[in-house]
Amino acid sequence: MALKKLSHLDDWHVSDRKEDVRGKVLYERDGGRIGKIDDMLVDTDAKLVRTVILDNGERFSVDDIDITSDGVYLHKGTHTQGHTQTHTEPRVKIYRGSESSSTRPRA
Repeated sequence: MALKKLSHLDDWHVSDRKEDVRGKVLYERDGGRIGKIDDMLVDTDAKLVRTVILDNGERFSVDDIDITSDGVYLHKGTHTQGHTQTHTEPRVKIYRGSESSSTRPRA
């Protein structure tokens, strides 16, 4: 599995626009600012986003964040010196722009 920055893949997109968190701020549950989400690492074979990259270089598994209408939050207790606990079930899907709607993953 080779991970690539989504910003380097012009033909790939996040399936659900609400889950494209690039440019948004990642917060602790208590409201403390962790950093701005600069990019995402994706697995094009699995068609999944695996990691968010902050503007300060920190990386977090997408399975360790909550994407809500109020913002993007890190699960309570997962921010420990720039490392996170990894969960096993990925949830943010991507698709290639040339895929038809019948083969594109549903959000």
